[in-house]
Amino acid sequence: SDLAVKGANPNELLEAMKSHPQVRRLLAGGETKEYMAHMIPEGGYRAVPKLFRDGLMVVGDAAMLVNGLHREGSNMAITSGRIAGEIAVLAKERGDYSSRTLSEYRRRLEDSFVLKDLRQFEGSTSFFHDHPQFFEFYPRVINQALESFLTVDDRPKREKQKEALAMITQERPLWKVAADLWKTWRTLG
Repeated sequence: SDLAVKGANPNELLEAMKSHPQVRRLLAGGETKEYMAHMIPEGGYRAVPKLFRDGLMVVGDAAMLVNGLHREGSNMAITSGRIAGEIAVLAKERGDYSSRTLSEYRRRLEDSFVLKDLRQFEGSTSFFHDHPQFFEFYPRVINQALESFLTVDDRPKREKQKEALAMITQERPLWKVAADLWKTWRTLG
């Protein structure tokens, strides 16, 4: 939805990324064998549905087991699939595929990193959606500041530090930067 609001074409963004000099050299000589994509669910912990019922367990993307902040989901899909498999074996041994037995799936997911991580970062998706400066302003000024700071020239580091601070405060007052840091710590801490 963010791409639609900005009028951005995902294919054009992908092609622009692939044509970036640092990426282009990694892709040089490569050949596309297959292309497949799907939307990644970013609902987080609050969007996780009921994960089991009589005769059914839901795993991976279907269970919304994606950490949008860290852009990870394959590891959660694999882990939830493994746990579901273990519980299926247990259910077969017991001859009981009811919710009573399959509820162990949810309990084991709670004990694993999967639901622990999702719970820890449960507010991050909406937080970062509502605070676009973390994907626009901060990356741009940090990149500019680092480029200046890491360029070897005859200017002292103190001068470069002052320039970096001026660059930041020119667009965003320090109190807003401090507020952003505080809100981020509260959301992710």
